[in-house]
Amino acid sequence: MKKAIYVGKIFPLLKEQKGRFFSVLFQKKNGEYRHLTGRLGVKSYRKTNSRKSSAHQYNNSYILVFDVQKKGYRMVNMDTAIEIKANSQTFEVVG
Repeated sequence: MKKAIYVGKIFPLLKEQKGRFFSVLFQKKNGEYRHLTGRLGVKSYRKTNSRKSSAHQYNNSYILVFDVQKKGYRMVNMDTAIEIKANSQTFEVVG
């Protein structure tokens, strides 16, 4: 059964994962739907320590996620997220 989750509660939910895997279904800028399996906090594939992503800006709806299928970092807009699977639960994004 899917539980409802508000957009503002997504990032705290993913931070609680503490590096564990999660998946997200979202709509890309070009209108395509994408299913991403990834995790937060991966540092082994970083190219530099000094450059910060725009996902690190305060009050931003983007989250920087390491995509385990593509083996690279992806920015996911949580405003376009549709469904998230984390902690063995499925969440439907509302609002």
